[in-house]
Amino acid sequence: MIATDGVRLYFSEHSGERFGVAAVSVSGGQPVPIHTPFPDAQLLNISPDRSQLLVGEGELFAENPLWVVPTLGGPPRRLGNMLAHDGSWSPNGQQFVYANGSALYLTKADGTEPRELLRAGSDPSVWARQPAWSRDGNRLRFALYDLSTHVSALWEITVEGKNLHPVLPGWQNPPMQCCSSWTPDGRYYLFGSWGDLVGAGFICAPHIWALRENAGWFRKSSGAPVQLTAGPLHFWNPTPSIDGKVLFGTSSPNRGELMHYDRKMQRLSPYLGGISAQGVSFSADGAWMAYVTFPQGVLWRSRTDGSEPLQLTFSRLIVHDPHWSPDGKQIAYSGLNPGGHWQIYLVSRDGSASERLLPNSVVAIDPTWSPDGRSVLFGQPPHAVAGNILQTVDVQTRRVSAIAGSNGLRGPRFSPDGKYITATSASGDRLMLFDVAARRWTAQGPKDAGWQCWSRDSKHIYFLVNVFGAEPGIFRVAVNGNKLEKILSLKGFRPAGTFGAWLSLTPNDDPLVLRDVGPPEIYALSWEAP
Repeated sequence: MIATDGVRLYFSEHSGERFGVAAVSVSGGQPVPIHTPFPDAQLLNISPDRSQLLVGEGELFAENPLWVVPTLGGPPRRLGNMLAHDGSWSPNGQQFVYANGSALYLTKADGTEPRELLRAGSDPSVWARQPAWSRDGNRLRFALYDLSTHVSALWEITVEGKNLHPVLPGWQNPPMQCCSSWTPDGRYYLFGSWGDLVGAGFICAPHIWALRENAGWFRKSSGAPVQLTAGPLHFWNPTPSIDGKVLFGTSSPNRGELMHYDRKMQRLSPYLGGISAQGVSFSADGAWMAYVTFPQGVLWRSRTDGSEPLQLTFSRLIVHDPHWSPDGKQIAYSGLNPGGHWQIYLVSRDGSASERLLPNSVVAIDPTWSPDGRSVLFGQPPHAVAGNILQTVDVQTRRVSAIAGSNGLRGPRFSPDGKYITATSASGDRLMLFDVAARRWTAQGPKDAGWQCWSRDSKHIYFLVNVFGAEPGIFRVAVNGNKLEKILSLKGFRPAGTFGAWLSLTPNDDPLVLRDVGPPEIYALSWEAP
C-alpha cells in the first residue's frame, strides 16, 4: 500500500528485523521510519484529510488490530476492537469499512457500530482486499483474492449492501485484478492486472490499467480499460497524487543472487556467478543440479558446474521446489498455472517426458522422493481448504496414502536413508520429526523454523530460523540427541525467494541462500488523462 498527503509518500517496508511504516518526500530522497510501538506494522490507508495513517499491528496476511497514527507525530490510538487485514475511510470521513476474511464491515469513523456489508462465502483462502470508495461515497470497489490460486476479481457494492456485481465481467479469464483506487476527480478508476505470475506464491507481475468512469445515471464505464504501463518493470498499488497528475506505484522484485556459505572462509559468496535462482536441488551422485529462475519461476537443469543447461518447463506454469529422483533420471516439482491450484509434476532429465502425478482435483505442493524412488511425499499449500496433511503417492499405481499423525503439518522432507520424515507445523512453524519405523512424531529444534534440509548422511537437519525476526540464522539439529547448532547468522541479510526466503544444501552440505538484490522501489509516473 502507498498513501500520500501531498508532501510525503507513506509505505510499508521490511527493514532489518521488522515490518514497519516509512515516509519519503514525493520528490524522492531517503526514507524516514514512522515510529510505532508495535513489533511489526503495516500501512493500510490514510484518512481523507491526510492527517492520520491507518496501520495494522502485525505481519502481512493476517487479521490484525487496527490503529490510527497521526502523520505529524503523536501517540497512536486503537480503532474500534475489530481484527482486519484492510480498511478505508469514506471520502467525507464519516464512515469506515474494513475487511476480515471474505467479509466487509461498515462502521462509524471511529470503528464503532459495525454491520456486515458482505460475506463472500466461507472459503478461508478467499479474502476481500483493498476496499476503495467512489468519490461520492455511495459505492465500494474491492478485490476478492484467492490466496491459493491467485485469481482475483474486482467487485462493486453499494454502501447499503446492494447491487453486488463484478466491475469487469468477462474482461479477463481467469480474472487477475487488484489494488485499485480512483483519481481525485473520480473520472478514472485505476487498478493493477496481471496475465501471468512471476515466481509464485505472492509474487505477481501486474501492470497499471485505467477505466474511464461515466457519471451518468446508470454509472456504466465508457469503454474497455486502457493499459498505462507495459514493462519491463511491473507495478503494484497505483496511487494518484493529490492533483491527479502523477501516479505512484511499487515495482515488483526482479532479481536475486545465489549465495553459498563457505565453511572454511566462514562467509557467504556468490555461487555459480550469483545466478538468480532458487529451489536448487542436486542429484544423488552430485553430477546434476535443478533450479528455478527467480522471479520467473522456470525450471532448468544443468551440470553442477553450470554447464549443459536445459530449460525444462515452458508456457505459463510456475515452478517451485524441484527434487531429483534417487536414480537421477526424473525431477518432481510443484507447478502452478494462473487461476489453477498447486500440482505435482514429473519431468525427465532431458525434458522429453513430462506428466502430472496426481489428479487435477488434488491440491499438492512440496514433493520429496522416497529413497527407493517408488513414491513421492507431498503436502498442501498454507491456505488449502482441506487443511494441511502429508501424503504419499505411488509413482506406478498413483495410489495416495496419508502419513499417520500428520494433520496440521506441511513442507515434508524424506531423510536420504528413509528412516525419517521432517515437516513443520502449519501454525508456529515448529520443526517436527517422524520416525518411520516407530510411526511417531516428535518436536525438534526451536520454533519459527522453516525450509528444512537433510544432510547427505541423514544425521542432521538444516533449517532457517526467525528469518524476518531479531536473530535470523541458519541452524542444524542432530537427529540423535536433538542438539542444536548455529551455522550462520543472517542478521542484516535480505533474503529473496518465492515465499520470502529459501534454503538448500550443496553436495558438501554447504548452505545455499538467495540474496535480494532487486528490492521493490517506488516510482512516480506522470500522466495526462483525456
